[in-house]
Amino acid sequence: MATDGDLLRRLSERETLALEALYARYSSYVMGISLRILADRDDAEEVVQDVFWQLWKAELRYDPARGRFSTWLFSVARFRCLDRLRSRERALPRASLHELAATEAPDDQESEAYLVERQKEVRAVLARLPAPRCLILEQVRELE
Repeated sequence: MATDGDLLRRLSERETLALEALYARYSSYVMGISLRILADRDDAEEVVQDVFWQLWKAELRYDPARGRFSTWLFSVARFRCLDRLRSRERALPRASLHELAATEAPDDQESEAYLVERQKEVRAVLARLPAPRCLILEQVRELE
């Protein structure tokens, strides 16, 4: 079995079998980290693809003096996941949260229907939040 160092050297020589070996060795771990952070299979698969694609393109620079390859690779995956979470947050329609807060309740005769619709709107906005944010909001709600 080739060592990580041997595979990285062969990868630097553009040997596809080296990338395949690294992928076979570490892709399930990268996927596990990505799924745990993102809680979304499609996003996690994209992170795995992105990490190994950038490794192939030699855009990622591993320094053996700073630690093991696997630790470095998992850190790269973690940072890619955090970047993806941040991009999700930027994509959320923040105006809809403000609009929900600014909407006034109707008269008493309409209040029950209004509350049901308002709850649906709030749930729809919350469903688009990243899992860590939802967990925080649920914990805050339990404290109230």
